[in-house]
Amino acid sequence: MAVTVRFFAALRDKAGCTSLDVEDLPEPPTIDALAAQVSQRGALGDALMQPTVRVILNGAVADRAALLCDHDEVAFCPPFSGG
Repeated sequence: MAVTVRFFAALRDKAGCTSLDVEDLPEPPTIDALAAQVSQRGALGDALMQPTVRVILNGAVADRAALLCDHDEVAFCPPFSGG
Protein backbone atom coordinates (compact mmCIF):
# COMPACT_ATOMS: atom_id res chain seq x y z
CA MET A 1 0.00 0.00 0.00
CA ALA A 2 1.29 3.45 -0.89
CA VAL A 3 0.07 7.03 -0.49
CA THR A 4 1.28 10.37 -1.79
CA VAL A 5 1.98 13.07 0.79
CA ARG A 6 1.96 16.71 -0.29
CA PHE A 7 3.31 19.67 1.64
CA PHE A 8 2.35 23.33 1.29
CA ALA A 9 3.86 26.68 2.29
CA ALA A 10 6.17 26.53 5.35
CA LEU A 11 5.73 22.76 5.61
CA ARG A 12 7.07 22.40 2.06
CA ASP A 13 10.12 24.44 3.09
CA LYS A 14 10.73 22.28 6.16
CA ALA A 15 10.23 19.04 4.25
CA GLY A 16 12.55 20.18 1.48
CA CYS A 17 10.15 18.86 -1.16
CA THR A 18 6.61 19.37 -2.43
CA SER A 19 5.60 15.71 -2.17
CA LEU A 20 6.77 12.23 -1.39
CA ASP A 21 5.45 8.73 -1.84
CA VAL A 22 5.18 6.61 1.30
CA GLU A 23 4.96 2.85 0.89
CA ASP A 24 5.76 1.66 4.39
CA LEU A 25 2.58 2.83 6.12
CA PRO A 26 2.14 2.40 9.87
CA GLU A 27 -0.52 0.12 11.33
CA PRO A 28 -3.27 1.07 11.55
CA PRO A 29 -2.79 3.35 8.54
CA THR A 30 -4.39 6.52 9.90
CA ILE A 31 -3.54 10.06 8.87
CA ASP A 32 -2.25 10.77 12.38
CA ALA A 33 0.07 7.74 12.30
CA LEU A 34 1.28 8.76 8.84
CA ALA A 35 1.97 12.30 10.09
CA ALA A 36 4.00 10.94 13.01
CA GLN A 37 6.00 8.69 10.68
CA VAL A 38 6.67 11.36 8.06
CA SER A 39 7.61 13.86 10.79
CA GLN A 40 10.71 11.81 11.50
CA ARG A 41 12.09 12.65 8.06
CA GLY A 42 14.13 15.76 7.46
CA ALA A 43 13.53 18.94 9.42
CA LEU A 44 9.77 18.59 9.87
CA GLY A 45 10.01 17.80 13.57
CA ASP A 46 6.55 17.96 15.13
CA ALA A 47 5.25 20.45 12.54
CA LEU A 48 2.74 18.00 11.01
CA MET A 49 1.36 17.15 14.45
CA GLN A 50 0.32 20.72 15.25
CA PRO A 51 -3.46 21.11 15.69
CA THR A 52 -3.47 24.15 13.38
CA VAL A 53 -2.24 22.07 10.42
CA ARG A 54 -5.17 21.20 8.17
CA VAL A 55 -5.24 17.75 6.59
CA ILE A 56 -6.75 17.20 3.15
CA LEU A 57 -7.46 13.62 2.06
CA ASN A 58 -8.19 13.16 -1.64
CA GLY A 59 -9.32 16.77 -1.97
CA ALA A 60 -11.52 17.00 1.15
CA VAL A 61 -10.78 18.13 4.69
CA ALA A 62 -10.25 15.01 6.79
CA ASP A 63 -10.08 13.95 10.40
CA ARG A 64 -6.68 12.74 11.56
CA ALA A 65 -8.22 9.44 12.65
CA ALA A 66 -9.29 8.64 9.06
CA LEU A 67 -7.97 5.37 7.67
CA LEU A 68 -5.88 5.50 4.53
CA CYS A 69 -6.31 3.37 1.41
CA ASP A 70 -3.91 2.49 -1.37
CA HIS A 71 -3.17 5.43 -3.70
CA ASP A 72 -4.69 8.06 -1.38
CA GLU A 73 -3.32 11.60 -1.48
CA VAL A 74 -2.78 13.35 1.84
CA ALA A 75 -1.95 17.05 1.92
CA PHE A 76 -0.72 18.92 4.98
CA CYS A 77 -1.51 22.64 4.97
CA PRO A 78 -0.33 25.09 7.64
CA PRO A 79 -2.56 28.00 8.62
CA PHE A 80 -2.74 30.64 5.90
CA SER A 81 -3.31 34.34 6.23
CA GLY A 82 -4.29 36.52 3.38
CA GLY A 83 -5.32 39.91 2.39
